[in-house]
Amino acid sequence: MFETHCFHAQQCVEKCLKAMMVDLKYLPIPRTHDLSQLLNILSNTIKDIPEGIMESASLSLYAVESRYPGFDDPVTEEEWKEAIQTAKTVLDWATFEISSKEND
Repeated sequence: MFETHCFHAQQCVEKCLKAMMVDLKYLPIPRTHDLSQLLNILSNTIKDIPEGIMESASLSLYAVESRYPGFDDPVTEEEWKEAIQTAKTVLDWATFEISSKEND
């Protein structure tokens, strides 16, 4: 029931991280859904990525899980709430980081 929502939370984080890469002029953008890989690339440029942002890598499993039903146990309501909160945290952070550079 919550798998699709978690997939979209993962996509939100992925797109935020890739938007930051565009903002940093890191090209070409990697063609991956692996949030750990994207965060590792960003950490080479952004030295103080908050721990909560780094923990968003855990959402990578939803890039596969929701697309292939039966892949794993159903997502619980608690996992869904955590995924949505994590996506919101990353979205807020990326928005702040990108918009603060526009004001420089």
